[in-house]
Amino acid sequence: MYSCLRDMLTLAMLTASTSSLLAQVIDIKLSCQISLTSNYSSGAREQDQLSEIFDVYQTSKVLTISSTSNNFPSVHTGNYSGYSFKNLSDENKWDLTNEKAGVRSQIIIVRNTGQIFSQFDYKASNGFIVQQQGSGNCKKIDTDKKLF
Repeated sequence: MYSCLRDMLTLAMLTASTSSLLAQVIDIKLSCQISLTSNYSSGAREQDQLSEIFDVYQTSKVLTISSTSNNFPSVHTGNYSGYSFKNLSDENKWDLTNEKAGVRSQIIIVRNTGQIFSQFDYKASNGFIVQQQGSGNCKKIDTDKKLF
């Protein structure tokens, strides 16, 4: 009788701990130093060193990576406004791409090293093309230790 009860209790605890792992929510901020190169169809080229804040939000069904500025597009899982997504993320990296006609955005963040890679390609109907590539390093912002 007791062994049956013990086995049932063990099974319930394992189920609860597995469910909590699957339901893990990641909500972090990253401070990133990024070298960004922009190439235009006119032949112009720009290079910038940027300091960016990225928000990463992940649940078992949703992944969103967004910049707090307009320098980088947000990427997300979901088919919003005609965008499709490709999520190649795993436990070691976030790798998310959004695409629709003429627009492709990708952000990769290597979780073990903090490296970030971004790519944005835009082709307008008049033939104007912009290609941006960025890479750099990120550090997690500790939101528990607020200064203000």
